Amino acid sequence: MTCSIENCPDPVRARTWCAKHYYRWKRHGDPNTVKKPGAPASADGFKNKDGYIAVVVDGRQRLKHRMVMQEHLGRELLPGETVHHKNGVRDDNRIENLELWVSTQPAGQRPEDLVIWAREILDRYEQEVDRDRA
Repeated sequence: MTCSIENCPDPVRARTWCAKHYYRWKRHGDPNTVKKPGAPASADGFKNKDGYIAVVVDGRQRLKHRMVMQEHLGRELLPGETVHHKNGVRDDNRIENLELWVSTQPAGQRPEDLVIWAREILDRYEQEVDRDRA
């Protein structure tokens, strides 16, 4: 048996639809809907289930706020770096609404470990902070 959607030759999975049309019905309430009504155009990306704007780059989903911050910094984000929306609105990706957060912490609390960690942080971010303040 094939999918009940006109011109769809795929085999039925559930509710008389193929896997593709069944998924669309489950996600959007309509087996013919490709994306949610009112979603941004594909060039601008789409809102994911967590409320962030995602775009597809080279076949891979990337979060727009991370891309905006990387462009602003002129480099890729480092491990332990996250991008925070100041106003809490996850689809407001204006650079003035974004700030870089670092969630790394030292492995131990011995004074020598803290000094090494502090030097690593200074080496990593001091030039960027000074540039932003200028």
